[in-house]
This record gives sequence, C-alpha cells and structure tokens, in this order.
Amino acid sequence: MTTRSLTREQDAAFEKQVDKEMRSQRIFPNGRDFRCFSERFRTDTTETFRDKFDKTFPAAPGSPEWFDQKFGKPKEGKANV
Repeated sequence: MTTRSLTREQDAAFEKQVDKEMRSQRIFPNGRDFRCFSERFRTDTTETFRDKFDKTFPAAPGSPEWFDQKFGKPKEGKANV
C-alpha cells in the first residue's frame, strides 16, 4: 500500500473544506469529556430539576421561599402539600 501526498493546493483546499464543515462544532473545554454538551447521557446527578431550580433561583415565583414571603410560613400541624 502506498501513501499519496497532497500538493500544497490540495492540502489548502482540504483544510478549507474541513474548517467549513467543522465551524459549527464546539471545542471541548479543558478537563471535559465528549458528553459535556449533552445532558441526556449524564448519570452523575441525582437532584431533580425542581431542587436544582430552587437552589439556583431561591426567590423565583413558585419557589418555597417565594411562597413563604407571599403567604407566610405554614402553621404547625397543617399538612404541607
């Protein structure tokens, strides 16, 4: 099997085509693996979306803190639903 080398013009044309096709591909940040841009393959999180949302936005409408501020804390003996 012989290898064929490219001329400068062919190599430049190939590099230009590669750059054009790969322009939309994101580069992995340092220390990340191939799953860094796709959440569906993650298995390292056990928190639910709601728990993470409430931690990120504690005073957002609908959050436990927001309900406490708007309606007051639940009274003792009442069931929290």
